[in-house]
Amino acid sequence: PYFHTHSFYELIYVVKGKCVQFVYPCGKKTVLKEKGVCLLSPGAAHAIAKCGEKDIILKLVIPCELFPKTLKIADVEILTFKDDSEKAGFYLRNLIQETTLKRDYDNLAVENWLCLLLIELLRESKRENTVSEKLFNYVADNNQISLKGFASFVGYSQGYAARLLKRETGKNFTENVISLRLKKAEKL
Repeated sequence: PYFHTHSFYELIYVVKGKCVQFVYPCGKKTVLKEKGVCLLSPGAAHAIAKCGEKDIILKLVIPCELFPKTLKIADVEILTFKDDSEKAGFYLRNLIQETTLKRDYDNLAVENWLCLLLIELLRESKRENTVSEKLFNYVADNNQISLKGFASFVGYSQGYAARLLKRETGKNFTENVISLRLKKAEKL
C-alpha cells in the first residue's frame, strides 16, 4: 500500500470480503467488512492494502461539483459506516442503479440518492464516534483484549480511555468487555 490523495470524493463499498486501509498521518488501520462503506474527502491521504482473491470492493468517484452543497463535512477527512447499515446499502444500490440506467431525471435522482446516502453516513459516523462503539469494534477485531491495547487502538492514554469509557457507560473497562462478550454469546 502507498499513501495517496485525490482531488475528488472517493466512496469505497465492500461488496464481499474486506478492505484494509491506512489513514495518514497516524497510519491508523481501518478495516471495512462486507457491506462497509467509507467516504474520503478530497486531500485525505490514505493507503489501501492489497485485496484478497475473494474481496470485491467498489470505488466510486464523486466529483466535488456533484457533492451536495448543503452537507458540511469539509472538516472531516474520512467517514465510515458500520457494516450492518441497511439504509446505507439501500441508498448505495439505488445510487449505482441510477448511474447505470439512462432514464428521465437520472441526474436529479443521482444527486438525491447521494444526498440521502451522505446524510445516513453522517448520522452513522456520529453514533460510531462514541468510546463504547470504539470498544465494540476493538473487541470484535482482536483476540487478546487489554486496556493498553484498547487505548492504543483509539489513540488515547490508558487513563484517559478508561475515564471516557466510565463517563459514557458507567462501567469500567473490564465490565464493558464482559458485557460485550455476554451479548455476543447471547447472539450465538
